[in-house]
Amino acid sequence: MSSKHTKRGLIYVTYCLVGFFAIPYILNHYNVSYTPITAILHILILILLVYTLYQYRQLDGVHEINQKYKENRQKLLLRENELNSLFDNNNAYLWTIDFAEKTFLPSQGFEQVYGFSRDEFMKNYELWKDRVIPEDMHIAEEHYARLKSGLPSNRSFRFRNGDEEIRWLDAWGKPIFNEKNKVTHLTGVAYDITERKELEEKLYHNATHDYLTGLPNRKKLMQHMEDEMSKCSENKESLAVLFLDLDHFKFINDSYGHNVGDKLLVQIGDRLQRFIGNKGMVSRHGGDEFIVILRYRAYKQFIKVVHGLIETFKTPYDLKVEDSTISASIGISMYPKDDTTIEGLIGKADRAMYRAKEQGKNTYRFANPELEEAEVRRNTVEQHLKRAVQLEEFEVHYQPIINLVTGEIFETEALIRWNNPELGTVMPLEFIPLAERLGIMSEIGLWVIDEATKQTKLWQDSGMNMRLSVNVSNTQFEDPLFSRKISTILSNNQFNAEQLTIEITESVLLNTEKASKTIDHLRNMGIEIAIDDFGTGYSSLSVLNSLPIDTIKIDKSFLSRLSEDQNNVQLVNTIINLGTTLNSKVVAEGIETPDQADFLKESGCLYGQGFLYSRPVSPADITQLLLKQSA
Repeated sequence: MSSKHTKRGLIYVTYCLVGFFAIPYILNHYNVSYTPITAILHILILILLVYTLYQYRQLDGVHEINQKYKENRQKLLLRENELNSLFDNNNAYLWTIDFAEKTFLPSQGFEQVYGFSRDEFMKNYELWKDRVIPEDMHIAEEHYARLKSGLPSNRSFRFRNGDEEIRWLDAWGKPIFNEKNKVTHLTGVAYDITERKELEEKLYHNATHDYLTGLPNRKKLMQHMEDEMSKCSENKESLAVLFLDLDHFKFINDSYGHNVGDKLLVQIGDRLQRFIGNKGMVSRHGGDEFIVILRYRAYKQFIKVVHGLIETFKTPYDLKVEDSTISASIGISMYPKDDTTIEGLIGKADRAMYRAKEQGKNTYRFANPELEEAEVRRNTVEQHLKRAVQLEEFEVHYQPIINLVTGEIFETEALIRWNNPELGTVMPLEFIPLAERLGIMSEIGLWVIDEATKQTKLWQDSGMNMRLSVNVSNTQFEDPLFSRKISTILSNNQFNAEQLTIEITESVLLNTEKASKTIDHLRNMGIEIAIDDFGTGYSSLSVLNSLPIDTIKIDKSFLSRLSEDQNNVQLVNTIINLGTTLNSKVVAEGIETPDQADFLKESGCLYGQGFLYSRPVSPADITQLLLKQSA
């Protein structure tokens, strides 16, 4: 109640109270008796007082109701203004559809973004569809159909705004039902999410494209290959994976700097992209490697593209340096012929590319199943070989060298054997070249010498007196510290150097001066030197005459053809006579028949080894042979 009404009510009550209490006082003051008339007047004043109090209370309630009504009306007006402000917010596009009235009420923002007025929307409440990009119409239609079916929906699609700009819209909607659970209205709100979409697309592009060339990277390539392989299966087409590696790119980087190298990569990427066009995808695999994916039907057409790629590189590049040309080697694998997996196809194309480099560069090679199998085997062997010494997978077997006259074991040749849990037995001819390529042959060779001298020392200490012969690789023999390392092993194992023969190949003798120094060091220690597989290498009589060689070992290939070729008979006799002339022992390798043994004895060869006497066997088997010999 207002203060004005409160004051007025209090005045009325005051007057009534004064009148009610003043009448008896006045009557008494003027000695007027209290007659029935004055009593009635007094009662009337009392009634008036009560009525005034009642009206005052009623007036207070009415004013309170009026006050609340005014307050609520102000709140409703404020809320209405807020809703109107929100509805007409330009940043959010609100709308409502009344199916009964067939009306569409859009917000001001909705009108502005679509470029249609509210009156136009009222005439056709599906007018908004005219602005949807045709490629995204199915998304918008699905969104609208879902709402009309009574389900809430949220979809994002593109539309063309009133300024003919393509924008992204994130639309939300909800149906409203009547008491019969029938959809009578649709309400919704939409937001312009173009900036967010552009940021998402930019982030996705950065994640799937190479930062330097802008070409698809490995991640994008994988996705594309998966899609292309599916299409090939559906359309009965083939898919080619071309692995390109630039020839001599390191020379460009080293000679002109990485900035020039990067500039070259960008230009190559642009050139490849223009050449391939929509025929396939060009991606940068990393470094100076590119991968091209092509789906094709006609093989001749495909080969034409490959030749075109080779030719593409011949035009000089704009590098502003002296040498601005470069070529590429290409390896090719085919789906599904060569492999049915992405990694398998890329791997086989990669290995085919390396064959292209090995065979001259600036060319292409196809994946070859047989070569692939050999390459996979070689890689597998290499991986296990690196850990074979630490895992103690090597063993040393021994093949007896026999005195052909007495039949006794004169010496044993130590031969390495490798048993891998996964690969099984791996022959020395397979793993020794790989060990040399990996640079671990010296380590393995020293291990063999260490194991063999320990074992031979045990035999010697038990009364079985014999020599030890060990093969060494060219890499070992050419090590400047080789003789010192041998001396350390012999000292640690207390092995007599005069009981050791080091076998080398003829190719070591090509560098006569270097070989001579190492041979002198070894012979000064008391170690004998033998030439293994004599007659198959590069040695000459002059070299043999200039170097102190203690033993000549005749290669087994001469013995295997004795009965077929008379020339071999003469060669073997010549080698035996040569050894006699040089005061060197002669050992024949590969003796397999008694006739071969008889021929050698008749020709004056005193020593031999081969399957006729024993294969390379374990130390325990050699011990048994030695025990039989001494029995």
